[in-house]
Amino acid sequence: MLLNLEHPNIDLSAYVASTSLTGGGAEICRQIPGGPISAKRALWQNDLKKKFASIAALRDGWDGLGSLAPSASIRAAVSQLLFDILESVQRPLPPYVVPMADGGLQVEWHRKDAELEVAFFADGSVTALFEDLVDGTEIEAEHAEARDLFLRYAPRVAQDIGNDADVQTPPTVAFVSISG
Repeated sequence: MLLNLEHPNIDLSAYVASTSLTGGGAEICRQIPGGPISAKRALWQNDLKKKFASIAALRDGWDGLGSLAPSASIRAAVSQLLFDILESVQRPLPPYVVPMADGGLQVEWHRKDAELEVAFFADGSVTALFEDLVDGTEIEAEHAEARDLFLRYAPRVAQDIGNDADVQTPPTVAFVSISG
C-alpha cells in the first residue's frame, strides 16, 4: 500500500512498501526477502522502532509554546524510508532521529569520516547536508536534490565500520530551509 502523505511535497511514496497507521502511531509491516531477520538486523530495527515510538508519544507543545508534534504521516514516511535504506546496508548503523519544533523530523548520522543530516519539515520541504570530513567536501541541497543527496550518501554513512562509526554527538542546531 502506498502512503498518502498529509504533505504532498514530500514524495517518498516510492520507498513505502506497506504501512498501517493505528492509534496515532505508525506500525511498519514489511516482509523482508531472504527469510528470517538476523539478530544484528533485529537490533537496529528495534532501535529505530523505539526512536519512532518515543517521537509518536510527543504532543503539541513538547518543545514550548507553538511547537508541533510530528504527524503520523511524516513519522511513517521517514521511518519507512530509513528501514528501506538500512535494509540495503550490510552492517547498518541507525541514525539519530530528532523531532523538530515545526512538526518535522531530522535524520542524522555523525561519524569520524562523514556526516549526513536531512530535515523533513512539516510543510513538506526537505533539506540535506553531507560533509566528507576526510577531504572537506560539503554539499547542501533542498527539495528533490536533497532527496537525491540523502539516497546517494545514506548507505555510505549508515554502514557500521567498527570503532570509527557513530562517534560524534548530534548538533543542537536544526536546519533552516531557504525557500526560493
